[in-house]
Amino acid sequence: MRCVSEDNLISQSLGINVKWIFALSWVIGCLSASIGAILLGSMFAVNSDLGWLAIVHALPVVLLGGLESIPGAFIGALFVGLAEVFAGTYVDPHISGFRELLPYILMVLILMFRPHGLFGLKRIERI
Repeated sequence: MRCVSEDNLISQSLGINVKWIFALSWVIGCLSASIGAILLGSMFAVNSDLGWLAIVHALPVVLLGGLESIPGAFIGALFVGLAEVFAGTYVDPHISGFRELLPYILMVLILMFRPHGLFGLKRIERI
């Protein structure tokens, strides 16, 4: 899949069925989105704010870890979660609402120094 996403023509010349890979990636993406929606929808009965919380925290977590890196997303989620807990304990009593703002502050700071995220791949262009 990575080969096809980088260059369709070369993948096809290597004998990879590009149409089948595109179809397979769409099926995997749709199944993942459906399972995620079912799991998130089942949690709405418990807490109606949970969906909003997941959407608000997803962007900084994924961008911190790197868009191409699943382990990076896990580490980004751990990093954001720990930072929020510490901010909620130590800073939030003094500065109200800082806990909700902290993931975006971390995202901006890290993306200023590492534009591809903590574990994202640098794109190498060869001529």
